[in-house]
Amino acid sequence: LASGIVASGSSLGLVLSEPLVPRIIAHSGETGWRIAWYVFAAATVVIAFINLVVMRNRPAASVGLSASPRPALDWRRIVSSRYAWHLGSVYMLWGYAYMVYFVFFQKRLIHDLGFTSEEAGSLFLALGLTSLICGVVWGWTSDRIGRRETMVLLLLLEAIASALFAFWPTKLGLIVSAGVFGLTALSFIGLVGAACGDRFGAVLAPASLGFVTLFVGIGQAIGPVVAGRIGDAFSSFAHAYAMSAGVFVLAAVLAVSLS
Repeated sequence: LASGIVASGSSLGLVLSEPLVPRIIAHSGETGWRIAWYVFAAATVVIAFINLVVMRNRPAASVGLSASPRPALDWRRIVSSRYAWHLGSVYMLWGYAYMVYFVFFQKRLIHDLGFTSEEAGSLFLALGLTSLICGVVWGWTSDRIGRRETMVLLLLLEAIASALFAFWPTKLGLIVSAGVFGLTALSFIGLVGAACGDRFGAVLAPASLGFVTLFVGIGQAIGPVVAGRIGDAFSSFAHAYAMSAGVFVLAAVLAVSLS
């Protein structure tokens, strides 16, 4: 549940960026995108400073307790763990399919389906708003039914969302797709973090999460490239979203045997 609450910060970022970025671009002309990135950079510096002031390296330090010596990290336990590689593979497939859905969201709506920029932006904002509660809901759920079961359920729901974007491109279908995706997608990050903590303990949780995050980075890098080429080949992103749905299903099948 705590990991899910933290992951909800990404949802808040989506909600804030949707009205902010178009206004920056509208008032800045051709340099709008560059200025938007400068704003993101400045915000990141501010957040980094807040983290430096507020966060503590160890829980004991935040409540005034004396800290015991920091135990040594046993990286070999992570790298040699079949579970870490298995979880990393699931996370890689999720990252691949997740990025396809997000990167080409407005492209699919505007260029394929004839939506206006305002309509596409409103739907993306709705996705962000629904995702505000996803971390809490699915974090609580995973505490009750287990990490693996929750992962499988999330992946199947995200597959449905992608399939709707590909095969039911009416306003109702797209709204349902965005709602389902918003209620599920970003909670997967917190769920993976919780799974790492469960398996490797508090000391190795950050290191193990860093290890499996290498996998998701690979998926996030490859997914948009492949989807972009599919979109160019078919002059539509329907096939790319169908592929995304298939990858989500493959990830769910792989997650079933996590143990």
